[in-house]
This record gives sequence, C-alpha cells and structure tokens, in this order.
Amino acid sequence: MLIETISPQIPKYKTIFKKIKNCFDEKYLTNDGKNLLNFENNLQKYFKSKIKPVVFCNGEMSLYSLIQAWKIHLKIQKCKAIVPSFTFSGTVNALVQNNIEPVFTDIDSTLTLDLKKIKLDKEVKFVIAASVYGNIPDIINIKKFCKKNKLVFILDNAPGFCSKINNQFPNNYNIDQIYSFHATKIFNSVEGGCAITSNKSIQKILKALRNFGQLNKKTNDVIVPGLNSKMSELSAVVGLENLKNINSVMTKRKKIIKKYVRFFKTLEEKNYIEQMKIKDNVFCNYFFYPIILKSSSSSNFINFMNKKKIFCRTYYRAVHTLSYYKKKISLKDSRKLSFTNKLNNKIIAIPLHSDMNNKHIEYLFKNIEKFFLSK
Repeated sequence: MLIETISPQIPKYKTIFKKIKNCFDEKYLTNDGKNLLNFENNLQKYFKSKIKPVVFCNGEMSLYSLIQAWKIHLKIQKCKAIVPSFTFSGTVNALVQNNIEPVFTDIDSTLTLDLKKIKLDKEVKFVIAASVYGNIPDIINIKKFCKKNKLVFILDNAPGFCSKINNQFPNNYNIDQIYSFHATKIFNSVEGGCAITSNKSIQKILKALRNFGQLNKKTNDVIVPGLNSKMSELSAVVGLENLKNINSVMTKRKKIIKKYVRFFKTLEEKNYIEQMKIKDNVFCNYFFYPIILKSSSSSNFINFMNKKKIFCRTYYRAVHTLSYYKKKISLKDSRKLSFTNKLNNKIIAIPLHSDMNNKHIEYLFKNIEKFFLSK
C-alpha cells in the first residue's frame, strides 16, 4: 500500500471545464478577472472578514506584500522583526527581502512562538508568528503584547486554512494574516494565497502591490513600488470550486484527526514520542501530523517508513540552521533557542490526507508500531 506525503484536493474536471472553457473563449486569463473577484467575495464570506481578502499568486507574495504594506504605511525603511526560527523558510525570507532583520526567538510545546522568550530592542517594529502544522499560536496575548509595545503583529497562517481559535478565524480578532493556497495545502487553488487585514489603508496598498503598484490600470500611475503577483483566472476557478467543497473535506478530516490523536496518545504514554500541544480553545487542521521522537533519529524513522511506501518527512527545519541564516546568527543567540534546538533530528511530519480510508490508516498505524517495537 502506498501513502504519499501529500494528496492534493483536486476538483472534478467536469465541474471546472465549463468555467475554464469560458476563460479561453473570452480570452480573459488574468488582471482581476470575474473569477478572481468572485473568489475574493466568497473568501470574505467564508472568513466573515470585515474587509475583502486580497488574493495573490502565492502565499509567499501574500506575506511579502503584507509586510511591505505595513512598512509603507508606517514609513519604515529598515528595522528588525521578532520571528520564530521553527517555521518554514519563506516566513523569514519575506522579512529579509523587505530589508528587515530577523531576530529569532524560541517556541514552546505548541511548536509556535513563545511569548515569554521575546527580547525587544528599539529597532524591533514587527512580530511575525507562524501557525506551524496549522496550530494557531497564542494570538490573543501576542496581540496584547504588540499593542502595549507599539509593534505590528502579522500571522503567517500559510498552512492554517480551517484552523480556529475560540471557534473564530484569526482575522475575526482583527489580526492581519496570510494563507497559502499551494497544491500541498488543505485548501488549494493550485498556486495562490491571500492576505487579510482589518485596516482599509493596508488593503488599498495590498491591491496596488500585486499589480506593479497600480490602482488604476488606465493611467498606469504607480502609488507604491509593487510587483506583478496577481492570481490567474485558472487558479481562481480551481479555488472557487475547492472552496465549495471545503466543509465536506474538513468533516472527513476531523474524523481522521480523532483517530490519529487516539493512536499517538498511546505511543506518548509509552514514552516513544512527544506530541505537539494543542490548546483547548484551538482547532488545529493538522497540516501533517507532527511527532517528536524520544530516542530514535528522524532519518531512521523515515527510512523505515519509506521501505513500507509510507512517505514521511521532516518538513520544518529551524531556519537558523539553514545555510544562509546560520551565517547570520551567533552561537550565543543560537543557544537561546533551546526548545527549537531540541527538535533537531527528532521531529517527523506524518502524512494526513482528507481522503484516507480505514485501510490506509490501519496500515500506517501498524507500521509505526512495528518501528517502535523493533527498537
């Protein structure tokens, strides 16, 4: 039996063929087409956001542009940002590309930003938190912290589609955030992403940034130095169709998550693993199911599972250990990331697909048990 690392949600071809054919017939493939505008309207309804989300060609450009928009709004040229090292590299890359120096901070047992570990100086203007594996950080207290210290708080919620806190989306707490709609994510438009803000000035800048800095195509006037990061009509068509099905997808996924939680709890009780902590007020979509190995190495586990055609991976690597960034951080600063460093070579991302059946799950669990029993 084969269990791939990722199993993208793909709409049935027949259901999107007519819309794609219309795009071709009308020869309108991009530049704020009707499908994109409809997609943004439907996303606003789904998220119950006060202001319409701004859709981009991918999640990275959503984050880059949201950070840039706040820099422009606050007239900041150069500054620092607090950011967890345990995140996807794209989180930090978006800062560096905006001429912002990342100040790496540690995480806690939720695998998300540990508010108690933050150290500020006068150059820090941003706090960027990330929803690792879809687990939402302590956004309510982070927001309070940022308000008290006059900092901009942005949530990189790239893998967190459908995740909630107190049964609300983060934007319902007036927190600026982004999502990725990449094919690997729980919700996808093949490629894509969006930024959601509650600030009308930021939304205006975002709309210009995705279109070379233009708000009015007829004049070609540029109000900000933007790039071309628009979503095509073809991606918008896929996004619209997948959005129709997201609730049924999540209903299936929640049932699978419950089985995973029960199974891995027994392994935790046997002291084989640790699990990512999910707070009682958080629903995590589990973009992958992470486990922290107690004694075995991640490479041994992955090799064992690969032989069984179950393709696990590490996925997140501490950014301060990556080739470019490890040159930028001192050994002293690295040692402050104690919980992050603890995960090195110990954390595994277990595949979790919304379309897994009982046979897939049983095969997965059986082979994970075999691995630990063989030690």
